[in-house]
Amino acid sequence: SKPWHMLYVVVCMVPAGHAVLLEVLEQQQLLTDRVEHELEQGQQYWQSERHICSQLALTRPGQPCQLTLDDILAAHEVKSFDYRVLHLLLFGLLKKPVDESLLQFMRVDEMLIDIGDDLTDYEDDVMANSFNILRGYIHLYGGQEAQIRLIERICQLEAQRANLLAKLPANLQQKVLKRQKEAGTEEGVMVLTSGSSQILYLMSLLTGKRSSSWKGSEGARLTGISHTD
Repeated sequence: SKPWHMLYVVVCMVPAGHAVLLEVLEQQQLLTDRVEHELEQGQQYWQSERHICSQLALTRPGQPCQLTLDDILAAHEVKSFDYRVLHLLLFGLLKKPVDESLLQFMRVDEMLIDIGDDLTDYEDDVMANSFNILRGYIHLYGGQEAQIRLIERICQLEAQRANLLAKLPANLQQKVLKRQKEAGTEEGVMVLTSGSSQILYLMSLLTGKRSSSWKGSEGARLTGISHTD
């Protein structure tokens, strides 16, 4: 029922489906080098997730394992490939040139969204042996230090996000800030964004039409750390 989940399955788990997807996109004149690159990132994420999760399953948190922080961060950075493919396709369907500044902003925002999701889904991801950035940090550093280091990571991304937001045109900045304020009042303390709402958010920025279905990603991300205590 969720198109980005279907995209994830096709790209990562069904090689024949991947080939069909490329053929369909080419027929629709939507297959660009950027789209192909993001689809390749999806396959890279699948391989990274399997390697990381196999290592996490074999060791207890805080014990030595054959993983590094670079491994965890690299997987986290490409995890949202499905959003990025859909964003590029949206530009193609709207017949608009790709807005690099907007996509750079969205990329960092997506990474923060993923952290928020991982904080909420931590226990489920452990049980399912799925990739989760908090799980990776805990295995590398133990519980207490993991929280401190993840807060540092969130702060770095928040600073990048603020810098990229400042580079957007004033009208887009106003839309983002307006939606951030609205989301804070709608969602309360823990404000998260799902994949479908991320796409609706981008559509609202590109078309100037606000969707009432969009749930903002911004706000209270740091409180997500205490949410897991």
